[in-house]
Amino acid sequence: MSLDLAGVSTLVLISAGYAEDDQVVTRHAAVLDAAVRDGIGHVVYTSLTTAGDHLGFALAHRATERLVRASGLPWTILRNGLYAELFGGLLM
Repeated sequence: MSLDLAGVSTLVLISAGYAEDDQVVTRHAAVLDAAVRDGIGHVVYTSLTTAGDHLGFALAHRATERLVRASGLPWTILRNGLYAELFGGLLM
């Protein structure tokens, strides 16, 4: 798979969906590698409140935030709250 981000000035990286953490982090790393290669001007990542430090299931967010910071690109991390469907799933 090849990602072409040439000409993109701002990349909004939304967490890559449901999968094992290592798969999600690998997807995010591939996008960030392409962003660096293609000279993206700014990366915006949708993470969790406080990087999910208090949540055992937020490993992929914490790892991706480290990758974003290490990329050398200007970045913004959005601190989304938990979504209602999460609570519904936990209650079931």
